[in-house]
Amino acid sequence: MRATSPDERPKVCLVAATPLTIHFFFRKFVVALAEWADVTLVYNEGVDVDVQPLVLPAEIISVPIARQIAPFRDLVCLFNLYGIFRLRQFDLVITLVPKAGLLASLAAKASRIPERLHIFQGEFWSSKSGFLRFLLKTCDRITAASSTALLAVSASEKTFLLEEKVVGSRDIEVLGQGSISGVDTALFRPDRESRHEWRKGFRIEEDERLLLFLGRINRDKGVEELIDASRRLLGDFSDVKIAFVGPDEENLMRGMETAFGKQIGTRIICPGLTRTPEKWLNAADILVLPSYREGFGVVALEAAACEVPVVATRIHGLTDAVVDGVTGMLVPPRDTDALHEALSTLLTQPESRARLGREGRVRAVAEFEQEVVVKKYVDFVSELLGR
Repeated sequence: MRATSPDERPKVCLVAATPLTIHFFFRKFVVALAEWADVTLVYNEGVDVDVQPLVLPAEIISVPIARQIAPFRDLVCLFNLYGIFRLRQFDLVITLVPKAGLLASLAAKASRIPERLHIFQGEFWSSKSGFLRFLLKTCDRITAASSTALLAVSASEKTFLLEEKVVGSRDIEVLGQGSISGVDTALFRPDRESRHEWRKGFRIEEDERLLLFLGRINRDKGVEELIDASRRLLGDFSDVKIAFVGPDEENLMRGMETAFGKQIGTRIICPGLTRTPEKWLNAADILVLPSYREGFGVVALEAAACEVPVVATRIHGLTDAVVDGVTGMLVPPRDTDALHEALSTLLTQPESRARLGREGRVRAVAEFEQEVVVKKYVDFVSELLGR
């Protein structure tokens, strides 16, 4: 808690590995926080250039934080962060995502930053095994031990972290019903005109059905299983198209080209990163999120707000975002057959798709309105700073 004058603007630093995290999940939070605090953002400006500049009321410091394990670079970043924190003397450092969380929480503790908040939003090691799982899990334990406050973005994630003994029961909280940023239900809403125009631009006919994957295209998002299920679906349904929308982080386009051949660009749409996810969601008939790990799965909320049903995996995080049989369908992770069956079922049941979509919108508005969720985070930070 701060010992300075309450009239003085506190200094808050947010640290993430990439600007994409802040762009998609923390924009509204940064804007709200900057009304009464001086905010600094630390991330790697050398990646995710498509979302830059962020154009936020905050100072930006670039540190080349690598998302993957890179011992020498990580050590350099640790010392860079230590130097920044010693020089700036922030009142609070907020850390996001695993690698940035580990390095920045250690540097902040060594720099004697009085308040250090880490937000858990999906554990990379939860889908791993053997020594790698042990190593990454240990890193999360170190992050937790180096922080003065901890948040999880969903109740099921909190339970998972407790069961895995990463944190203690008194150490971690979930704000409200969870999620990292809620959903802007004024932006993410059913829009028939937008649906028509967006589908027309990508040559999707009105009587065709569109399955949508929206997010980072990598293996942990279950993209390989979705590719396999999609090959079968294209054979089963002549009026189905599938869009993979997001940055290709692991060069999975090669696998898509092998799997789909000449269907790429016709029945398979791969436009890359989008700045208008709400348009894609309005164009879609079903959102597919077959992840191995998620902290919450905000895109599932965004789909629900657009009255789009969701087929997702039954893992911690997504069980909070999707209510099975009410707002979507949950299937086991890594199970191509179950994924194919669930998608086939919804494709043949337009009444079920409409019902799940309507219920999703009702739940998104009632429990996850963005202004309410962001206020909970700002209030939590305000309390940490003794305001």
